Amino acid sequence: MTYLIKKYTALVFIIVSTIAKGNDIYVGEILEVNAKNIEYRQVVSANFDIDSARHWRFVKANSKTLNLEPSEKGYFCKFSFINNSDYSHIALQCPITTLDEMKFYVMENDVYKEVSSEDDPYYIFKFEAGIGKECEVAFYVESKNMYVIPLQISNETELESSINIRNILIGSFLGIMLTMFLYNLILFSFTRDSNYVSYLVYIIGITMGQIALLGFSHFIFPSNKWIYDIFLYLGSSIAGVFGALFVFKFLQVRKESRWMAIGLGIVILSYLAVAVTYFQGLFLTSYVFIQVSGMLGVIIILAISIRLSFKGNSAAKIYLIAWSALLISIVVYVLKDNGILTSNNFTNFSVSFGVILETIFISLALANNITVMRQEKDNANQRLIDQIEKNEEFVRDQNIVLERKVIERTAALQKALDELKAAQFQLVQSEKMASLGTLTAGIAHEINNPINFVSANVLPLRDNIEDLTKLIEQYKGINESNFEIELLRLSEVEKEMDLEYTLVETKQLIDGIEEGANRTHTIVQGLTSFSRGDSSKKSKADINRGIRSTVSVLKSRLNNVNLIMDLDNNLPLVSCQIGKINQVVLNLMNNALDALVEKNGTNRKESQLRVETKGLGHSVQISISDNANGIEKELQPKIMEPFYTTKPVGKGTGLGLSISYSIIEDHGGAIELDSEEGVGTKFIITLPLVS
Repeated sequence: MTYLIKKYTALVFIIVSTIAKGNDIYVGEILEVNAKNIEYRQVVSANFDIDSARHWRFVKANSKTLNLEPSEKGYFCKFSFINNSDYSHIALQCPITTLDEMKFYVMENDVYKEVSSEDDPYYIFKFEAGIGKECEVAFYVESKNMYVIPLQISNETELESSINIRNILIGSFLGIMLTMFLYNLILFSFTRDSNYVSYLVYIIGITMGQIALLGFSHFIFPSNKWIYDIFLYLGSSIAGVFGALFVFKFLQVRKESRWMAIGLGIVILSYLAVAVTYFQGLFLTSYVFIQVSGMLGVIIILAISIRLSFKGNSAAKIYLIAWSALLISIVVYVLKDNGILTSNNFTNFSVSFGVILETIFISLALANNITVMRQEKDNANQRLIDQIEKNEEFVRDQNIVLERKVIERTAALQKALDELKAAQFQLVQSEKMASLGTLTAGIAHEINNPINFVSANVLPLRDNIEDLTKLIEQYKGINESNFEIELLRLSEVEKEMDLEYTLVETKQLIDGIEEGANRTHTIVQGLTSFSRGDSSKKSKADINRGIRSTVSVLKSRLNNVNLIMDLDNNLPLVSCQIGKINQVVLNLMNNALDALVEKNGTNRKESQLRVETKGLGHSVQISISDNANGIEKELQPKIMEPFYTTKPVGKGTGLGLSISYSIIEDHGGAIELDSEEGVGTKFIITLPLVS
């Protein structure tokens, strides 16, 4: 990115040298070679005949610093200088790292002799030059990007001092950049601000580019030119893309101006083209993209910073200072390359200084952003505290009213709850009585049969008792004086009343009355067992006994049904409200009987009702199944809903299964349905031993 600015700014600052023609004169201090004394010629490749080079036609450079046109071909250059110093061991240094190759030659006895380069990031060549004599030298250079070639002549002492200062400056630059990276990384770990992500990647990219330009990559990966290219091209691409993204987010460009956002988007695409063309091997094109992207980025970012600064954006003001510092450093570097400023450690490292200042100022902008955010948060908290205090005062004023209303509302809710419980109890009792009501006729018939049986036997029993009473009276009135005659008379009376038949008949009549009474007792006992247990308190109860009492209540409806009872004799007692459990069993059996009558009428052979119980360890299970028509699959989810019934109008309230479900749920149990259309229905009730 820095070379992008340098190239185009150079066009403004290049000044025609006014130094008189002649050779450079070295007097013992570092000498900047005047490019106007250099002659150059483009060469197809490095494999040329050095001996024939003396006879080539050369072109004279027209600027103080050698600045050749970019080309995929190399250049052969030559110049002369006069060694007017006390040193014969001379060094020529080219303090840039952008050259791909540089060969150096010294004229000795009318022949160019090649001198090897020192092991250093810069091209440094040491050679002998006679004191007070003119020395002719030449060099061949290749570069994929640009040909700005500053040259310095010095002695070995000055060279060593220059190298030491350069290395210190490189180390200082890397140390400062590493410090700023870690500083911002720590801030990111605390704030989790996404702006830091873009900025951290930007620091990595700009540091990669400077590592390449300063030559530090030479110390990390010696003789690996491709590492240098990666750091230069990809580092510039990464720095440009994420630098633009950082500006986009940090300065909130999208909110400020649509055209500014579009401009930054173009910059990002241009920097992406740097990486694309690099991977395609188009190094010169990639370098041009670096220059164009950098110039475009500087113009757009400066424009954004200036515009937002005038709007009072403090972050934009700091950003403007940061970019101004970087731009000034680039201008200094370009002026140095064009000979307007002297080449020294400050001008050579001016871009690095600018990068450091830019990084520091932007870090300060980020830190300032944190301060602003904290201040805004504190202000928001204070406003919240003020509002809370006002709300507390309002709440205190309302508490008395609210407490009174709460007491009134609680009383109203308690009353409504009591009424609801009473209504619920009444509803359960009503459903229970409705179930019993449907059985009244059958129960009356069941009781009437044994009562009729008793009534029918009473009259003949009374007649027999009267006859036996008369016979006993006859025996009491026996005349003892005519005992034999009286016995004969009484014997005739016994024959007349058929005493043996009367005694047998009397016994049969008494047995019949006893059977009727027992049958009546059984029915009454079943009704008593079925109807008891309506208390809300739970007690240990025999489920099998409850089922038997329910069956006795339903006896009149079971005459036309094949009832199968499979009750577990070892069924444990269950803590429950047995009256409600009996009601559930009654509801399910009534539903099953209704379904069987609907399907089979009074055909006993076809209708089957099965009642089973069994223990399951910590619970018991009751199952009631029939072989009626079953329930349609789409209707099964609804059958537990209140007031839903599949029976014809007038034959059901739709509360039986709903109440049954509530009763079983209150006992901590479960009721399941297993029904198949055309096959039958089975209800399975599971009750815990202790609910």
